[in-house]
Amino acid sequence: MNRRAAGQLFWRAVLCSFLLAGFFAAGSPAQQAAAKQNSAPSVPASDAKTQNPLAGLHGAVNLDGQWRFRAGDDPSWADPAMDDSSWQPVNLSQSLAEQGFDTYTGYAWYRLKLQPAQLAQFSSMTGGQALALLVTGNSVGQFSAFVNGYEIGHTRGLTDSPTEYESAPLLLAFPTVNPGPVVIAVRTWTGPKVTVSRGILQRVEIGGATDLAERQSMAIGQQWNRLATFGLVLAFLFLCVAVLGGALYLAQVGHSEYMWLAILCVAAATERIIHVIFGLGVMSLRAFSISSSFAGFIFMAITLEFVLRFTESKSKRVVRALQILALVVPFLQFLPWDAFTTAVWLIAEGVFCIAVTALLYRSWRRGRGDAGAMLVPFFLAAATDLITMALSLAASRNWIAQKFGAPVFHVGPIEYNIGNLSDLIFLSSLIAVILYRFVHISQEEQKSAAEISAAKSVQALLIPTQLPSNENYMLESAYLPVHGVGGDFFQVLPLKDDRC
Repeated sequence: MNRRAAGQLFWRAVLCSFLLAGFFAAGSPAQQAAAKQNSAPSVPASDAKTQNPLAGLHGAVNLDGQWRFRAGDDPSWADPAMDDSSWQPVNLSQSLAEQGFDTYTGYAWYRLKLQPAQLAQFSSMTGGQALALLVTGNSVGQFSAFVNGYEIGHTRGLTDSPTEYESAPLLLAFPTVNPGPVVIAVRTWTGPKVTVSRGILQRVEIGGATDLAERQSMAIGQQWNRLATFGLVLAFLFLCVAVLGGALYLAQVGHSEYMWLAILCVAAATERIIHVIFGLGVMSLRAFSISSSFAGFIFMAITLEFVLRFTESKSKRVVRALQILALVVPFLQFLPWDAFTTAVWLIAEGVFCIAVTALLYRSWRRGRGDAGAMLVPFFLAAATDLITMALSLAASRNWIAQKFGAPVFHVGPIEYNIGNLSDLIFLSSLIAVILYRFVHISQEEQKSAAEISAAKSVQALLIPTQLPSNENYMLESAYLPVHGVGGDFFQVLPLKDDRC
């Protein structure tokens, strides 16, 4: 394969990478917007018939309206005898902001009174099953449910020391109660750094335990598709590229950029796995914030090292300084100044994007076509990530509408966002550029080896292998060039009278 053919192959690979990204972007937009996993709960409730795939199952009633709401916390609010007539009525299918409520932080309560006739109707539709409740919270909000003052269950994070987790719908057995009205009270909580505008309680359903268990199972599957599946796919792809980078490094040991490519991809896969673990409710929001920030900035430091070696830049001191800063910045999250920390993170992300773009641009101007080919995809991916981070922050602070915070898309039931698309663009272009570089270097090494072999053959003809001798002396020589050929030549010419 000549150089022109390799170049054509490379550009086709780059084109294919953009077509791949376009294929994923062509998925239909989701009908609801969600904030990022570490942002404020803000997912609007879906229409029960057209947007919620759980609504098609029988044997359950959505307790949507006639709730009473109040921000704050008081254990006596679970008491069925407590007068809640002064509380404001709310509908769970709408956000609190749409119903005229102010945003709040911390605790809030919801209460609903069911009459005996309603309970009898619910029991008759279960087909002999035990009555149960399926309570769905919003994002990292935690809740505990009470029936006539007795707690029947709570999410993992709502304990004496509450902690934020991504919560799946909670299935609770409905207790046997005395004849008369029944009061369902739900105590909700989210951390002090989260401003609630949607409301933590998103949906409460009552029906047969078996039917609701099926609905809960489907909801957990939806949580996988929403928060885990695409992340696991990306992690797997990054690990595959890491294996590819390791193989290329073993084939061309002198080129350390392949080794740093493998390390970069392992770091990227680790970051995606952290998001998946949090999305499935295994890791708390606090642990996620710490681990993801460290993983993200470590990824930045490794990426700088990879680009430095890939471009063969001489700006080592600048890159080392930026790497040190990248490893120091995540420690700022332990300081009490949230606004300052957020500003520093955004600035650090911007400086990282500018630094990598500058390294690639300078290498491209020096004649490195592979650096130029990586420049545009990286710039697009980095800029998209930076803009998404800023929009998500603005949405979490209610500076902009929630629908503009983190738009999501679908490939079938699997949900993905713009950040996932930028990952695909970066990853596919990275594969194309690295493979082109490997092919180009292999061709150059083969050409150099052929030239050295030819020079070695010519030199072997010029240097004598048998030297003259006489009765007075004997000549011997040893010629051992380091790289196949050397720069020294000699010849022995015999003369008359046994001289040479």
